[in-house]
Formats: sequence, structure tokens, C-alpha cells
Amino acid sequence: MGKRKFLKATDPKRLERQAHEIYTSIKKAIPKIPFKTEVDSEEVLFFKGYNGIKAIYEEMLNSSNEGDEFLIIGARGGEDVSIKTYRNFFKNYNDRRIKKRIIQKIIMDLELKKQIGDYYNNLKFTRVKYLDQKTLAPIVIFPKAIGIVQWKEEPTLYLMKGKLIVESFKQYFDVLWKAAKFL
Repeated sequence: MGKRKFLKATDPKRLERQAHEIYTSIKKAIPKIPFKTEVDSEEVLFFKGYNGIKAIYEEMLNSSNEGDEFLIIGARGGEDVSIKTYRNFFKNYNDRRIKKRIIQKIIMDLELKKQIGDYYNNLKFTRVKYLDQKTLAPIVIFPKAIGIVQWKEEPTLYLMKGKLIVESFKQYFDVLWKAAKFL
């Protein structure tokens, strides 16, 4: 018939040495792996649902530093779709943004002043101006990306990355900021 093979257990220390050798070789190889961590690449991404939107807001918050600005054109949030989800997420998000000392400037529709304007006016590192212009898809200008949010039953977010697009939207924001009014 066939030959039999007998296996014998080896000293666990030998396995530990092999694992350490593999770990050491990986650690040495990591610096040689070409990987670009800059967000200067240009790309457009699409996210669907609250979890997708939360993930992008978290990424933008985590990649921003003290003194950075989040600029919002046409703030309206999800208050007209899901008050509970909107308020819970953004309250926690704003608390962490403030802790990091990230500035937020918001241009909001005048009709929303009573609904959510007072809340934002009372936040540290936040300035709000108003325009008599209803916006159904707000634009969020992060330091390294632009987000266009569609607040609907299942919200969506288009994220555009690229230095030129961010600078262009910042210029657009500045023009609207000058036209908007503090109230």
C-alpha cells in the first residue's frame, strides 16, 4: 500500500522565531513600498446611505488640523428627512470638530434660521450667514475635498478630491460669503 508519514511536533519557540523573522522582513520592506499618502490625487467618489456620509465626514474630520476650515454652502442637513439621525450624528461630530478647533463657516437658507440656525450660531468656532436662497443639495468644502450631499430618504454624497477643485469652490464660497448677511 502507500507510505505513511509521521509528523512530530516541534518546539513552539521555533515557530515564534520564524514569525519574528517574517515580521522583521516585512518591517524592512514597508519603506520601500511605493505608497502616496497625499490627497492631491484627483478622484470622484459616490457614497450612499447614512453610513457612507458618516464615513466621509469622519475621514475629513480625522484628516483635518486645528485652524482648518469647513465651508458649507446651503446648509440644510437631514432635518427634513430624519431628525433623529441628523441631530445625533452632527451633534457628536460638531463636538469633536470644536475640540480639534476646526473652524466652520456656514451659508444657510434664511428660512432655516429658526429651525437649525440658532443651534449653529451658538457653537464655538462656527460662523453663520444667511441668504434668501433655498438649496436642496448643500456643498461642503473640506480642506482637501468637496462634498455634495443629497438629503433624501436614503441620502447620498458625491466627494470630489483635487487641489484645483477645492480652490475653485473656496473662491465661490468667498463670493457668496460676502453677499450673505449675519442675522
